[in-house]
Amino acid sequence: REGLRRLGRRVVQFDIGWRWYLTIVAIVAFGTAAQVLLLRALGQGFDLSLFVTQLPSAIPLIILGPLSEELGWRGYAQDRLQARWNGVVSGLIVGVVWALWHLPLFFMVGTSQSVLGIPFLGFACGVTALSVLYAWIHNGTSGSVWAAVFFHWIYTYSAQVVASGATRSPLYNWLEYTPYIALALVVAFAWGSASSESATTRTIASAD
Repeated sequence: REGLRRLGRRVVQFDIGWRWYLTIVAIVAFGTAAQVLLLRALGQGFDLSLFVTQLPSAIPLIILGPLSEELGWRGYAQDRLQARWNGVVSGLIVGVVWALWHLPLFFMVGTSQSVLGIPFLGFACGVTALSVLYAWIHNGTSGSVWAAVFFHWIYTYSAQVVASGATRSPLYNWLEYTPYIALALVVAFAWGSASSESATTRTIASAD
C-alpha cells in the first residue's frame, strides 16, 4: 500500500521545473521538425496546419498510451532495473521490452503498424532510443512519472499528426526515427555512467 501511495505521488509530481518542461517540448519539437524536413527532402509535402486542426484529439491521447503505459515502464520497470544497472542500460532494456510488447500490432489487420508498412526493426530501434530519452528525463526529475507521461503525451500527439499527413515511402519508414536515435546517442554519450547515481533508486530500496 505504501508503494502504491508513493507511485501515486510520483504520477502527480507536476513540479519538475520549467527547464524540464522546456527540454521535453524541445525534444519533441526537434524530432517532429526533423521528420517533416525529411519528408520534404524525399519530395513529400506536409500540411503544418494539421497540428492545429487535430488539437481536440490530444486530450484522450493522455489515457490511451501515456498514462496507462508509463505506470509500468517508468513507474516500475525503470526503477527496478536501476537497482542493478545504470540509467542508460536500464533504459535500453526497457526499450527492447517495450518494442516487443508492440510486436503483435505488426500482425494485426487495421493497426497503424500494419497499414503503414512500418518495419519492426526500425520501429524497435526508435522505441529503444526513445526509452533512453525517457530514462534520462525520469532520472533528471527525481523519478517523476508525470514527466514521462507528459513526454509520452506530446510525442504521441506529434507522431499522430505527422503520420496522418505524411505520404509514406519505404525509405521514410526506415528513417522515421533517426532524429530521436540521434538525440538518444547524444544523451547516452553525455549522461553515460553518471546515470547510475539515480534518485529513483530510493523507490526500490523502500519497496524491498
